[in-house]
Amino acid sequence: MYKEIERKFLVKGNIGEYLPLTCIRISQGYIFQTDGGVLRVRIADDTAFLTIKSNNTDGECLEYEYPIPVKDAQHMMEHMCTHILYKKRYIKHHLNHKWEIDIFPNLLILAEVELSDINEPIHIPCWVGEEVTGQEAYFNNNILQQMVDFSHPD
Repeated sequence: MYKEIERKFLVKGNIGEYLPLTCIRISQGYIFQTDGGVLRVRIADDTAFLTIKSNNTDGECLEYEYPIPVKDAQHMMEHMCTHILYKKRYIKHHLNHKWEIDIFPNLLILAEVELSDINEPIHIPCWVGEEVTGQEAYFNNNILQQMVDFSHPD
């Protein structure tokens, strides 16, 4: 069992000047969603994972993630997922934390930081804006449902 603890924020200003040059291209599909959580498949560049996540409560959830062959993930996305969420992820280290900055096709930009405890102190970088931890509108599966354009980003 793995407990994922993260805080999520909107990004403000021109994030481009702060991003590293390399990004991870992610596609993820949701196989099913229940009141208790989700089962998703994700391809991140040349790796793939099957992930089971419980519902997020105040920045905490249970997460079980298993590597799978990319071909299996592609097949699952094609035959088991109705829509696929695409995003570009940048990894940015700031002081003692690793930030994941996700850019979605609808230009929504979110920054997440994983913690060992929800109350762990963090230094907020200048490009980080309003905290949206626990706000369901900013969960990936809800972002997918809100997006109008499901096409693959350039």
